[in-house]
Amino acid sequence: MLSCVVGRDQVAYAAACMAVIGGALCYLLCDFAAWPRLMYEPYERAWLIASEPPSAAAMVYPGMLLWGLCGAVVCAAGTLVVASSRTTPLGRGPIALLGAWALSATGFVGAYFLWGLWPF
Repeated sequence: MLSCVVGRDQVAYAAACMAVIGGALCYLLCDFAAWPRLMYEPYERAWLIASEPPSAAAMVYPGMLLWGLCGAVVCAAGTLVVASSRTTPLGRGPIALLGAWALSATGFVGAYFLWGLWPF
């Protein structure tokens, strides 16, 4: 039986970076691809699941946060499984690349939503 050679710190770092990447991408994709989201209608005091907001007052953020959380959990869990089964430690390049991807994904998602606020 092979033992895990990858350090716990590398596994935790990889899982955290992948959680940020997966969470950011699912948060973006649920808006871009119009996935069904949990929404709250404050004037009707009702929760609903829909792809498009039924009114301008509908709060779409609870559903977007749930999609982001699901993406983060799935990516982190998958990374824990894959990284824990590796028999060689991660090098400095892959570690730096994971961090760069996490920062880039966060910046890209922020830029996407900032662009959505631009008045046309």
